[in-house]
Amino acid sequence: MTSSPAGSPPNDALSEPGWSPVDPALLHKRVLSEVFLTHRLDAGDEHRFRLVIPRGHSAVTGIHVPTILSVEAIRQVGLALCQVDGAVPVDWAVVLQEASVAWVVGRPLWGASDHVELEARCRIVDARLRGEVMTGIVARVEMLRHGKLIATGGGSIRTLPRRAYEALRRHASATSDGVRPGGASPLSRAIIVEGRVRAVLGWTHPDPFFFDHPVDHVPGMLFAQAALDAHAMLRGQQARAVAVECTRFAELDDPVEITGEDDGARCVTVFEQYGRQVARVETR
Repeated sequence: MTSSPAGSPPNDALSEPGWSPVDPALLHKRVLSEVFLTHRLDAGDEHRFRLVIPRGHSAVTGIHVPTILSVEAIRQVGLALCQVDGAVPVDWAVVLQEASVAWVVGRPLWGASDHVELEARCRIVDARLRGEVMTGIVARVEMLRHGKLIATGGGSIRTLPRRAYEALRRHASATSDGVRPGGASPLSRAIIVEGRVRAVLGWTHPDPFFFDHPVDHVPGMLFAQAALDAHAMLRGQQARAVAVECTRFAELDDPVEITGEDDGARCVTVFEQYGRQVARVETR
């Protein structure tokens, strides 16, 4: 199968009518290179999306597609389901609550191409509605490459009118430039104590992947990346599966403490701020 350009549906779908482009503005990304989802096709209860992940992405460091980019792909699929299929207005807030992905046979290789082209096939398993507008969604996703299943995953998202979100977050701190507050790496000041990783969440703002649009809280993708780094530190290898649960908003101005532990079956990384859990991530 030859690769298709970023502006067209996947080659194995060219004979199928109904593919339409997805407006990048719906995915809450300012930088086009961070937009993976390009086209959509509705087929009854199944929603299909075309994804193009570029090899030149800042998260790419080796010969395999990074797991963190598959999590971002799941996030973008969820946004599209809400705002295209769920009639969510573009100015509403979209909050990631859970996201998971697991490679079926290991992380795919880039090969000779400058991108990896995937198809995501999604089914909505639960949805909350306010009139005709979707205010919450739970979806399951299968990812295919060249027609073969390579990953499974899913997630849940909550949506809120802008005014309701602003009232909820009225005491939140604003984003600002610089390294905040633990360091430039998601897993900063990391040490292993009695078999556990202990660290502080860090980041550089603005970052083209985590912070390409204004936010008033720590993005869930940072929790995912820090947990993947903790997994590699504990096991000496990259994770093949990750499940992120964001339990409350984490503020930008104060440290987020990280504890990661390998229980043999999985690694569990917990994030706490002000002594309360803000996120929990399992990796395998």
